[in-house]
Amino acid sequence: MNTLPSSPIRQIIVPLVGLLAVLVGLFVLRDTWFPTMLRQTIDLVVMNRLGQHVSVGKISGDYLTNLVLEDISSAPAPAQGTTVSVKMRRLEARYHLADLLHGGQPFLANLTLLAEAPEVVIATTDQQDKNAPVRIFALPAWLPALQVQDGSISWRRGAVEVEGRDVAMRVIRPDDPLKPYHLTLAMSELRLTTPSITWAGPVTAQAETSATVITVRQLLLGNDLQVRSAQLRWPEKAGENAALAVELDLFDGQLKASCVGQDNIWESSLSIAGINLARIAGRLPPLLQAGML
Repeated sequence: MNTLPSSPIRQIIVPLVGLLAVLVGLFVLRDTWFPTMLRQTIDLVVMNRLGQHVSVGKISGDYLTNLVLEDISSAPAPAQGTTVSVKMRRLEARYHLADLLHGGQPFLANLTLLAEAPEVVIATTDQQDKNAPVRIFALPAWLPALQVQDGSISWRRGAVEVEGRDVAMRVIRPDDPLKPYHLTLAMSELRLTTPSITWAGPVTAQAETSATVITVRQLLLGNDLQVRSAQLRWPEKAGENAALAVELDLFDGQLKASCVGQDNIWESSLSIAGINLARIAGRLPPLLQAGML
């Protein structure tokens, strides 16, 4: 004759069976409730951090090792200063969910992102909110491995516009967390348009980056510009200076420039030698349409 388990054992088994049933049900219905929850979470997080809404179309994946978001778009709120809008055909995250058992850092260290056809539009106005707090920008101690293909970027401020087409980029994570990340970048065309100068050409670049420094190892802009060395350092905390130093070959000549400072106080230096003005396409004043600088 079969007997029921004793009362204490039954009190343990029944909740476990109930919990298992709930987990199985959630897993079976994950394509119903999880995408809705994830859309709301993404929109809430981005709105709190960047002040703009984000919409996501289709969400798929097995959720244990990969997650795919499609038809992503952001709608920046009207504001003074700089606005950023983003559209993306597809974003895939590859990871191992089990890494969370060892903490957040192991999970993030093994995260890889693949972005297809991202379109980034940055618009800057001369009207700045003087009461806005000063934001200190620093890259996190970790960056996901990243691969971008078929991207585009546009930056506008008044009559000045910079556009990049067919952007391909890779962020390669180092084996040693103390070493910098390696970046590669290629564009089929980068176009600069100003009231007086127009330039367009392909771009290839290699750089290394850490939390507050980007060091350019190689940068080629068409046949007109080759960067010998460049380093951009931005402040990690309030009171520190930002700094830029660059040395490049430009239109058959050379240019060296440096700039350091913060807020409205900056010190800079510039030296130019042998630049062929006739190679600069645009509407330079007649006096500058030929000759060397």
